[in-house]
Amino acid sequence: MNLSDKALRRLTLAAAVVFLVLAAVGCTGLLWYDEQFSAVLARHSWGELISLTAQDVHPPLYYLILKALCMLPDALWPGLYTVCCQVVSLLAYAGALLAAGLWGGRLFGARTGLLAVVCLGCMPSVMDYATEARMYSWGLLFVLLGALCAVEWLHAPRPVWAVGTGLFAAASLYTHYWAGAAAGMCLFCLAVLALVRRQPRRCAGLLAAGVGALILFAPWVPVLLTQMGGTASEGETVPLSLYLIRGYLEFLFSSGWGPLTLLNLLAIAAGVAAFGLRGRADGPAAEGLALAAAAGLTLLVGMAAQQLLHPTRVIFQGRYLVPALGLLWLGVAALWGRCLPRALAAGVLVICLACGAMNTAELWAEAGQERTEYARLTQALAAVEPGEPVLADNYYRAAFAACYLPDSPIVGLSGEWEFRIRMFGLQTEGEEDCRWLICGSWIPQEKMDPLGLIPAGEGTSFTAKEDEYRFLPLKPAQP
Repeated sequence: MNLSDKALRRLTLAAAVVFLVLAAVGCTGLLWYDEQFSAVLARHSWGELISLTAQDVHPPLYYLILKALCMLPDALWPGLYTVCCQVVSLLAYAGALLAAGLWGGRLFGARTGLLAVVCLGCMPSVMDYATEARMYSWGLLFVLLGALCAVEWLHAPRPVWAVGTGLFAAASLYTHYWAGAAAGMCLFCLAVLALVRRQPRRCAGLLAAGVGALILFAPWVPVLLTQMGGTASEGETVPLSLYLIRGYLEFLFSSGWGPLTLLNLLAIAAGVAAFGLRGRADGPAAEGLALAAAAGLTLLVGMAAQQLLHPTRVIFQGRYLVPALGLLWLGVAALWGRCLPRALAAGVLVICLACGAMNTAELWAEAGQERTEYARLTQALAAVEPGEPVLADNYYRAAFAACYLPDSPIVGLSGEWEFRIRMFGLQTEGEEDCRWLICGSWIPQEKMDPLGLIPAGEGTSFTAKEDEYRFLPLKPAQP
């Protein structure tokens, strides 16, 4: 049965809504450390937010968006603040689904739009970060919007498309540095395609958009250089190997290395091969190949940067690739939709849906566990009176306390950098007045003994993602 373009667009919109509802299950309110960091930072004043971001390792745009969108909900429903932080990421994911499906469908064909939505809705590397209170969903959206503006420029070189390309590339840079890298790779690949097509004006327009983005980003460059030379935790060297590459492939396609991962790789290879047999440099499929190639280049540059610049410091990891995945899946969908026969395209759709079914089942199981943990967490924290000080044994637990107990002073049990003291509002004295402790599974009794404090009960243990916490009451060792 052949569906009309109008029917395919309706099906695309319906699929986007379904995938958005499925992803919304992840808005449980339970945050792990990086998400807690985002939530706490967004509660600072605008100037303090910029200052603290400059001392971290990321640019500020996501945190500004988070603060702007969460200020009113936090004032009206403070108990739902952490859920609101996750919903902000879900909004960006919704925008990415609609942009890929509807705008991408208009540029590459309705069948391509449907395939792109299914890919973005089914692949775990996108699903897992759709509701995470971090900048990855917003990076995905900005990179994708910039790519669509750039393709529009190739089709019809109007100033609005060049300006849009540059603005979204700058937004990508200000959201996450590797989102900016993905935007740059996209402009490079499309500019090369314009040269292959002998369209120098279009090539020059894309390069001018990239230069404009760099000019807009120039005020933050000194901060970036400072961040690159700053203090960071170090670990074991991770050599470039087939095992490491396999890890990136597992991140992209499934939670484990299995038949679905291999089928996805074969499907992508089939799309590239079909372009080699049937595609043309002046056709939409060539633009799809350029977008997919930009995502691949981002991965290669990231792995090279990790190995060459600082092998023992985290410069590039799997989740930093998320902003480039809109390019990958829209590009691959264009290859499938434009070059594969309908029967093979339908088979690819089945593979993606099977991958999505498996990952959705895992996501829902994790969300159910998180809701249970969140209920236990809120019940335990309800015993803390507003303004009652809480003792935290390290900055991980201080982030947790600052996130979920914003009205309580947080006293650090161990010395921390001044950045963390400012970030989490830590107090450096008054430990003996605390009647609550937030720690890990192990109670730091040797640190509490000099303070004359002992546990007054077993407390409550819970897990946020992979972070373990224990919340328990304290009492003086000697009445």
